Amino acid sequence: MRLSLLLGPLVLAAVLGPAACSSSAPPTCDAPTQTISVELKDFSFEPSCLESSATATLTLRNTGSANHTFTINGTGVDVNVNAGDTASVRLSGLTAGTIYAVVCTYHSQMVTALKAT
Repeated sequence: MRLSLLLGPLVLAAVLGPAACSSSAPPTCDAPTQTISVELKDFSFEPSCLESSATATLTLRNTGSANHTFTINGTGVDVNVNAGDTASVRLSGLTAGTIYAVVCTYHSQMVTALKAT
């Protein structure tokens, strides 16, 4: 029984460890799509690799059945978009030429990259 008490945390660390490390990797965006509109679907962003002016206003359309966020890591951009709703977000605090990770804080598998121009 003592062995199982010791193995439980080790197994949990092994499972959670890689996920924690993968989120710190810099995002890639080799072929970005110039856009001012982003679709938040059930567990993906479209286009999947964004490019936009560092001062643009984006239209966010949640066409899925779950609430999502459009959160740009390392910036103050964090917008909640309820299922079926549309919102806008003015990009601010972005540096032209930088690629940013965009995430949904509700769904860790929902990630994309945004290249600021």
